[in-house]
Parts: sequence; structure tokens; C-alpha cells
Amino acid sequence: MVVPVRMYKQCPSCQATVPATSKFCPACGTLVNAQAPPDPVAAVKESADTRSMLCAMFGGMLLFFSFGFLLPGVLAEPGFLIVSGILALAGTILILMWYAIRKRSRVKIEELKISMRVQCEYCNGSNPKEAHKCAFCGAPLW
Repeated sequence: MVVPVRMYKQCPSCQATVPATSKFCPACGTLVNAQAPPDPVAAVKESADTRSMLCAMFGGMLLFFSFGFLLPGVLAEPGFLIVSGILALAGTILILMWYAIRKRSRVKIEELKISMRVQCEYCNGSNPKEAHKCAFCGAPLW
């Protein structure tokens, strides 16, 4: 015997219909499902934010120190110019990695948002995947 999976729950506070994957009621904000699956968009954004922040932080720090070694290299010891150049190159690479990580995460988030929607075959309206009827024309979504 197959037990059907409930796709919707009822909010204990306002009796509104809530998708089973929602953590909070969209009508009143009450906690409905503490064990709801995590939002994939938030997970991608958080991961990318952490990595990009580290790249920007260390890249900026290396660029700062490269300018610090530039002055002694110009005024006194030419060996400092090599150190300054290496630090500037490493800092620039990290800043470019920061940009690439941010751009890639934006593309991934857009792909996730598109994959979490369903298009109405009558009016081409974009609806949430758990919707039964089109929000624009009222046609059933299958």
C-alpha cells in the first residue's frame, strides 16, 4: 500500500493552506514546519558570499602590502620591487576570483529560480511549482 505524500499543510494559527516545504505560513508568519528542507537559493548565496568575501579580503590585503613594499623598493632596495610585484599580482588574482565567484553565483541563483517555477501553457505566466492554478489566468497547472 502506497501512502500519499501531503504536499500541503494547514496553518495551526490562521488555517491557511501552506506548502509542505515552507517553514513559515505565508499568510501570518507562524512557524509551521521546523524541519522544512533548506532553501537552495539561500545555500548557494551563503556559500558564494563566504568565498567571495575571503577572496576580496585577502586580495585587498595583498594589494595594500604590495604598495607598502613599493616605496622602499623605489627609494632604497630594488629587491622590494620584486616582492611588491608578486604581492600585487596575487592580490589582483584574488580580486578577479572575487568577481568570478560573484558572477557565477548570480547565474546559478537565476538558474535555480527558473527551475523552481512552472509556466502556464495557456498564458505563459510563471507560477510557483507547488501551485495548482495559474495566478494570471486561473487555468489548472499539470
